[in-house]
Amino acid sequence: MDYLHLIEPDNITDEPFIFVSYSRQDMSSAQVILGILRNNHFRFWYDKWIKSGTEWAEELGDKIDRCDQFLVLISPNSVKSKYVRKEITLAISNEKKILVLYLEETTLTSGLKFLIGDIQSLHKQYFSNDRDFEQAICKVASNN
Repeated sequence: MDYLHLIEPDNITDEPFIFVSYSRQDMSSAQVILGILRNNHFRFWYDKWIKSGTEWAEELGDKIDRCDQFLVLISPNSVKSKYVRKEITLAISNEKKILVLYLEETTLTSGLKFLIGDIQSLHKQYFSNDRDFEQAICKVASNN
């Protein structure tokens, strides 16, 4: 993964945006999803640029508080991430519009089934081509 050329998150002010939750181990897959969002004019934020010296938990909490939608990228890596789980929990407690996107076939833990098992989800592996997958992401993000 070329970390020097990551897709930049939007400069978030008062405009609507999507908070993207993911495992850092899935950065390559996350960049594909961020590219889809960017190419289709969705505004988003993810934790690429947490300011040096900033309390990172406050920064993440603030962004989840302010987002209009919460997109969580599910994979075996994100299922193991306590930070992804904390972000999901905060989004649920703040009654955010949540989209669950499975990057690959993944078995949820009992706790994650409880948290997100009944939330609308997209499963990348169920799409026969990338274009259909992209259109599904855009449709769901637009509806939310």
